[in-house]
Amino acid sequence: LHASFQGTEISRRGVYRFFRDAGRLTAGDPAGLDTLLLWLADVQAIYADPPPSWDQILGHLNQMLAFVFTDQGDHDTRKRPLVDGRMLMAELKLSPGPQIGQLLEQILEAQAAGEIATADDALELAQSLLPESE
Repeated sequence: LHASFQGTEISRRGVYRFFRDAGRLTAGDPAGLDTLLLWLADVQAIYADPPPSWDQILGHLNQMLAFVFTDQGDHDTRKRPLVDGRMLMAELKLSPGPQIGQLLEQILEAQAAGEIATADDALELAQSLLPESE
């Protein structure tokens, strides 16, 4: 995490990927939150006094926590996905398989990043991600 906090705001896509990879904040999987708290403890253990970038560190931590706990981030994306696998298969005439899950994950990431907002946007994105022969 240290390398991620170098003076710039973290993108929504970056925050989404962090929690996707570290673990979402769910009843059975608080690993993403645990990782953030361990990172904060590590920063505090390294410096006797708050580091010069302390305000920035807290700002990034706040940004990441807000993404999980507010309706503008992962919480809303998971609660209200734009499409499901059945819709993808029906609209794009696809067969069941791992490709559906991969498309859904890319759609969720784009939704969390604020790049798409409607089912039509999601279907258009999915279509663009398919190989030309599909």
